[in-house]
Amino acid sequence: MEFPGNPLATGRLGAVTTTYHGAASVAGLEALNRGGSSVDAALTAALAQISLGAGSVVSYFGILTMVHYDAASGEITTMNAGWNSVRAETEPLTIPGGIDMKTLEPTGPPSGRTALVGGFMRGVEAAHARYGKLPFHALFDPAIKFAEEGFALPSTTAAYFRMRGPDLKRLPETAATLLKADGTPYATGDWFRQPALAKTLKAVASSGADYMYVGPWAKRAVSAIQSDGGRMTLEDLAAYRVIWSPPRRADFGTYQLVALGEPNSGSINLIEGLNLARAAGIRELGHWSVNGEALRRLSDVSSMFYLSFIPPAVRAEIYPGLDLSDASRLRPDTAKALWERMQAGVRPFSYSPKSSHSDTVVAVDRWGNMTAITHSINCIMWGKTAIVVDGVADRGSRVYQQSVACPDQAG
Repeated sequence: MEFPGNPLATGRLGAVTTTYHGAASVAGLEALNRGGSSVDAALTAALAQISLGAGSVVSYFGILTMVHYDAASGEITTMNAGWNSVRAETEPLTIPGGIDMKTLEPTGPPSGRTALVGGFMRGVEAAHARYGKLPFHALFDPAIKFAEEGFALPSTTAAYFRMRGPDLKRLPETAATLLKADGTPYATGDWFRQPALAKTLKAVASSGADYMYVGPWAKRAVSAIQSDGGRMTLEDLAAYRVIWSPPRRADFGTYQLVALGEPNSGSINLIEGLNLARAAGIRELGHWSVNGEALRRLSDVSSMFYLSFIPPAVRAEIYPGLDLSDASRLRPDTAKALWERMQAGVRPFSYSPKSSHSDTVVAVDRWGNMTAITHSINCIMWGKTAIVVDGVADRGSRVYQQSVACPDQAG
């Protein structure tokens, strides 16, 4: 069943669609028109999304994942440029902060200890090196243009400035970058420029991602994080590497779902969620937009992604006797058993949390190659810490992920 009012997307010699900002889609289409691959188009759009969003819900020091289909070979590859922990942070459960489960706002004092090493820019560089056709620097042209020349602030982003005003005032560089000269937040329609960001993007475009991981930006970022109590070092940034892995696959009728491979848990959540939806009989109830019971069950199903944030021992306490290992969670029979427990009232969460911290891009090029990208900061806009270095936002994304950052996973 089609979603009511959802238009059909069409393209010629390729297509690009994004979850945020039409101008980012246009930037991706222009990359295709210039002879770029689907990866070139997706990366160009993603880079533009961050500039257009003022680094609020996505960041050049955030995270990026990619699924790519190569039409010539039929090969599907996945890339994970997720978070790396900080090696000196050996007691993650003592990191301050948390999440207010009613408002989903970060709680606790701002702390540089919540900083993680983001892989976004390393991911951009690695994906382009493998599948790009355009020069690397060309991917940055639209993002630099939006940062340097500015744009009229849309109402959604203006609301972010208004909501996060107190946190954006905390640090002088953040305030100088994201607030007006008088300290007030930008409003809808205001012309917003980011000269410091434009300078940083030009440096990365010409020097590569090393500028942010071993170069001048890395040094300034580590200094800012340590000044806020963090334990990140230059060695943490220099050690960052993206992960290429085979995709996870699952059959659904005549279709095969291909999703991100290890170590990403999102693909497990996705496959498990689809199996749960089937076990819950949601399709037979009709579309959730016109059937309240379907919406309720879908809410229950979608909330279970939090299983990935619960340690295995705790999962076993909640669902004794049910194997909820990663491999088992991919199986339909496990989903059926899990849904039966949920229907009996055993649900660790009874809501579907709102989410506004990710952007996605899907691109298809003239050769039939297809690329899907998701990038995020995994926390509320700019984070509680709201550190900005040379126009690039580095927030405390570990503010609610302490339990999944074990010492033996650091770095």
